[in-house]
Amino acid sequence: MKNKLFNYLTLFILSVVVLSACKKDEPSYDLSGTVINSTETAVSNAVIKLYSADSEVSSTTSNSDGRYSFSGIKSGTYSIKVTKQGYVESSEDVSIDGETSKNITILGNANVSGRIINSQTGEGLENATVSFAFNDNKSSDDMIIEIQVVTDASGYYSFENGPTGNFTCTISADGFTTRVIVNVIINAGNNSLEQSTIVEVIEEGELRVVLTWGQNPSDLDSHLTGPLASGERFHIYYSHKNADNVSLDVDDTSSYGPETVTINNFLNGMYRYSIFNYSEQSVEGGAQIQTSPTKVEVYDYTGKIHTFIAPAFTTGSGNTWRVFEINSTGSSINIVPINTYVQSSSSSTVEKSSGIKGYTSYNIYDF
Repeated sequence: MKNKLFNYLTLFILSVVVLSACKKDEPSYDLSGTVINSTETAVSNAVIKLYSADSEVSSTTSNSDGRYSFSGIKSGTYSIKVTKQGYVESSEDVSIDGETSKNITILGNANVSGRIINSQTGEGLENATVSFAFNDNKSSDDMIIEIQVVTDASGYYSFENGPTGNFTCTISADGFTTRVIVNVIINAGNNSLEQSTIVEVIEEGELRVVLTWGQNPSDLDSHLTGPLASGERFHIYYSHKNADNVSLDVDDTSSYGPETVTINNFLNGMYRYSIFNYSEQSVEGGAQIQTSPTKVEVYDYTGKIHTFIAPAFTTGSGNTWRVFEINSTGSSINIVPINTYVQSSSSSTVEKSSGIKGYTSYNIYDF
């Protein structure tokens, strides 16, 4: 009896040893891949969890290239679940019987469309790259692109099943100054973003002024005056688009802009830039300019150097926003903000309008 018990015990111990040895000898494999979104852009910082049945086996996070990997995975069927803020959870099955590669697409529930405009034509810009990165207070050099698309022949771009959230949008194109727009909110459903203008790079010594606004009023006009070699003054606006070394490149009459003025060479003297509300020429025209909202950006060869936002309508009264003046002496120019509203009787008299201290009396040489 004792011998039988001993034999049974010996067999049991041997069986445990054999089973343990078999388990130790069972091969394991690596599972790796890339997490991408609907635009086939790599998704970083996604959490990837591996499950066997309902039990979590392992967890990892995708790197800046969207890559993830697991090691020491036994043969079998698993479930991979991927999550990231702004996206809908993705779940896929994978069978492991050797070294395995598995790319995973994670989708959001936002559809986005927009348009990029060429500052020098007022038309859509083809082949502009539009990138979106989550707005997480990183510097522009550290931001990781989440979505990237390219504009079509008419300047339009779109994507579907993208993430939701607060983004920084970067727009770039060969020969143009890169534009960065922060706090772009993308919600679930359809998102039609406002059109954006990017500005063609200019040469050293030149200056470019770009006006943009909203849907209403439909027609705001750029006005620039300055010195001529003859000693007189030029007045650039929609009915007189060119003077020596100065041009109104784009005149927009159907909302949003841009209107673009370029100064190719400066003479000594004072230049003055104003915005006239052609759509509403009463004294309340300035209120529409302010609420549109209206923005004026100034560029030199280094990029954007000034941004002017239409001030509150309490700073003056009238249909004309007097934006800034430029004092030019030799190779030096000094931009002086004015930022007030005055009343103009018509487009041709915009630069003769009273309402600013020091400019209450005019003749042909004063404007």
